[in-house]
Amino acid sequence: MTRLKNNLAFSLSMCLMVLAVQNVAVSGQGAKPTAAGPERYAGTWKGEYKGQTFAILKLKMDGQKLVGTIGFSQINIDKDGEIQKVSGEVSDQTAIYDLKPNGDVLLFKHKDDDDVDELELKLKNDKEAELRFVNAAAGSDALKAPKPLQLKKEAEKR
Repeated sequence: MTRLKNNLAFSLSMCLMVLAVQNVAVSGQGAKPTAAGPERYAGTWKGEYKGQTFAILKLKMDGQKLVGTIGFSQINIDKDGEIQKVSGEVSDQTAIYDLKPNGDVLLFKHKDDDDVDELELKLKNDKEAELRFVNAAAGSDALKAPKPLQLKKEAEKR
């Protein structure tokens, strides 16, 4: 019986050690966001092209609910969906709605004049994300939909 207890204790110790090593290896990668709930998205996210800001997404927690605003400047894309040119300043922030956080992806909507844009923010890690227009269709001149826009989270001001 003592031998069985010792073997079980040894097996349990080994399992815990393996799990601890795996946890260190995974957490050391820095590839995934560390927060688990909708608060992981909170902050100011900016997209820049050649030093010019083309998008600002502001997200914050309002109690248990995630709320936010977004503003864009004019973006010209080439036939492959890549940003070609950014013109003007980022517009005033307008409210986003129907926010649906799911793991590393946040779906939301934005009203742009008479159009409703459906967007997806996909976290790459705590400081980088991709913003994609979900309902963007290719243009009539065989232009591709914009490729995901790269955003970076600003450091929190203290």
